[in-house]
Amino acid sequence: SDPEHGGEQVQQQGEGHGGPSENAIGTFWQENVLPVVRPAISRQTSVCATETGTEMQSQAWPRTAVVGSGGGGCYFGGMLARAGAPVTLIGRPKHVEAFKRGGLRMDTTRFQASVPISASTDIAAVKGAQLVLFSVKSIDSEPVARSLAPYLARDALILDLQNGVDNVPRICRQLPNAVVAAVVYVACEMVGAGCVKHHGRGDLVIGALDV
Repeated sequence: SDPEHGGEQVQQQGEGHGGPSENAIGTFWQENVLPVVRPAISRQTSVCATETGTEMQSQAWPRTAVVGSGGGGCYFGGMLARAGAPVTLIGRPKHVEAFKRGGLRMDTTRFQASVPISASTDIAAVKGAQLVLFSVKSIDSEPVARSLAPYLARDALILDLQNGVDNVPRICRQLPNAVVAAVVYVACEMVGAGCVKHHGRGDLVIGALDV
């Protein structure tokens, strides 16, 4: 418990200003995030992780959808996919077409790679997701959350990556799902169709899941 911030928090530590490696993402997610989200996904998947090289077996990961595949969504979604998670990016047509043609291109401070990844322009692609990374612009929070309602499983968990002070209650007004707030420290941007440029860091502070 963190008395200053009013809840349990976990933090992904970047490796200097270069940001975390994909192996660091995998280790962080396995040791910190999965225990936080376990109550929401334990009925659907085994979260006892094993590692094969730097890549965790897919059964250890919740099925993940990234809603709002801009710079932040693509960076974290891409790092998770690179570490072995089953990820679907939901975004704009020009990016989705590029993802389907050649994967998500990641130009980071540590590596350059094209990451094979599922992608769709249709919000219905969130169906079956156990974890949703919610990364749209704050002004779109309520309409996008409302559009998820027909497709999102009631026990899916939403991790809000928007950095806004009132986005979580706005999402909660539209959906019955558990929503966890996060503070994101990463410098990245989309520099072309299907390409995310990472300039530094990659830290998350994740709030407590109150279930």
